[in-house]
Amino acid sequence: LGLGGFTLSVGCNIGNSSGGKINYNSNNTSQITWNGSVASQSYTGTNTVNTAHVGAITVNNSASGTVTINSGPVDIYSTLTMIQGNLVVAASPAVLTLKSTATLSASVAAIPAASTITGTVNVERYITGGAGYRGYRLMSSPVFAATVSPNNVYSINYLLNSVDLTGSAAGGFSKTGNPTLYLYREDITPSKATFTSGNFSGISKINNATAYNYYMNGGATIYNIPVGDGFMFFFRGAISTVNPYVTTTTPVATTLIATGTLNTGQVVV
Repeated sequence: LGLGGFTLSVGCNIGNSSGGKINYNSNNTSQITWNGSVASQSYTGTNTVNTAHVGAITVNNSASGTVTINSGPVDIYSTLTMIQGNLVVAASPAVLTLKSTATLSASVAAIPAASTITGTVNVERYITGGAGYRGYRLMSSPVFAATVSPNNVYSINYLLNSVDLTGSAAGGFSKTGNPTLYLYREDITPSKATFTSGNFSGISKINNATAYNYYMNGGATIYNIPVGDGFMFFFRGAISTVNPYVTTTTPVATTLIATGTLNTGQVVV
């Protein structure tokens, strides 16, 4: 089914069990609008790649019902909009991904107070490569991994799937060397004596048993990163970059994929 810039309005369910595809035809105005009046609507896919590409998805269920992605994948290239009703991403193999490329990044529009998005979501972030793009990036996380009272906290371990990271020998990094990942400490007096003795603390252990626990500056104290807080990392290119640790190397572009529960509502930093 090629949407080609048009809208598919769904009042019941979509069942795609025979290997068919829904294609947005590279047109971000292509969308699926879930506008049923029943309490439950669903998408059931084939669990193989490239079976549902849409520019946008709108949930506007007049009964304030729930749309469930039972299996996937479903890829969104423009905007996910909640008007009325709820969206649930069921347990694996259900997959919902907000896509990111060199020219676009999908997003979620403001969510009404009565609507929710629950379940695990993949959120991509394209990182530009090429000459002049080797250097630091300041980022945060659109998802969280767990709640460590009272904060929702996130993991950055997914970076290792896409880029080369350096750190302590036993820290689980791609290579031993100066820290690649840093957090900024606002609770200490500013200092510029050295880079890591000031407000920036290098992450020295990323392979703790719990994926969102980290050690800083060679210590053994567990730190978590609450949502809303940022991190800085040095980008050497995708893991396919040849000789990434040589300063003259031109980095290859890559796409990072953070997986977790979407940060929604008020985020207190």
